[in-house]
Amino acid sequence: MEDVFMMSRLVRLDVKWTGLHQANIPFHHWGHSNPYYELIMVIDGPVYLQVEDERLVLQSGECLLLTPWQHHKGWRTAEPNTSFYWAQFTADPALIHSEAAGSLKQSLRLFRRHHQDLRTAEGADEEPLLVLRRYLPERRFDILLLFEKLVAEMKQPNGNFRFRSTIWMMQIMQALSDSLLKRQQWDTPLPATYITYRELVNYLNEHYTQTITRQMLEHRFRRKYEYLCQLFNKYSSSTFTKYLQQLRIQRAQYLLRRHPEATIETVAQQVGFQDPFYFSKVFKQIAGTSPSQFRTGVESEQGREKAD
Repeated sequence: MEDVFMMSRLVRLDVKWTGLHQANIPFHHWGHSNPYYELIMVIDGPVYLQVEDERLVLQSGECLLLTPWQHHKGWRTAEPNTSFYWAQFTADPALIHSEAAGSLKQSLRLFRRHHQDLRTAEGADEEPLLVLRRYLPERRFDILLLFEKLVAEMKQPNGNFRFRSTIWMMQIMQALSDSLLKRQQWDTPLPATYITYRELVNYLNEHYTQTITRQMLEHRFRRKYEYLCQLFNKYSSSTFTKYLQQLRIQRAQYLLRRHPEATIETVAQQVGFQDPFYFSKVFKQIAGTSPSQFRTGVESEQGREKAD
């Protein structure tokens, strides 16, 4: 089983140290360990590297990802002209190793799982980037160029160098992940049905305050209403009606906070409900409290903030 790491696309990377190690620098006499992730990429191999009790021979272009505090050293004298780049960095959230993620096949299945694009979805979608612990990428020369720029950035820091170093590091990780996906043939375009689904979600986002009929949807998307319902449910695990109600109540909560002088009836009409009593019923089902109680809670919270 190949060692794979999953890295959230929302990860915060902070590059701490970088460098270029060459054969004329002693490496096999002592060990190294640090509290950061460390990515090594061989420029000219072979590089004889021992990680804990594992002895490795890394060839030109190979990458190796070390986890925090992993002890590593050279296990024999380096051959002339060998060299490699290295970069130490932190990651928040932490990378998930294959021991927790499962096999590469399972990780790829997670990557391909379609995530919700709904405006009402709670939290952020942490779609992962997949990176192998040890890997010889196809785009090795492009990645070496990125590494060269990263090392140069950290060697002569100025201005927003930390921000730029994060960008270089992210591009390196992306290139490694892209290479893996291409190898596994998982870089194919998403199906046309998913594109239609996103267009459908966007349409609802833009028109939720209006009365949306099945005829309107069929005319707009040139598809049967039943098909659109199935498509929406497939990718969102929700329904048209439920999502429309969530959008309307989300907007109503904003209006109740922003405009305390507005009546419940006015707010209901502005978000697409003609019946204020039905609006209150739906509001309570979704928000867990009535519009009036919600507004009272907001006013109490604002009062406490002013007092503080």
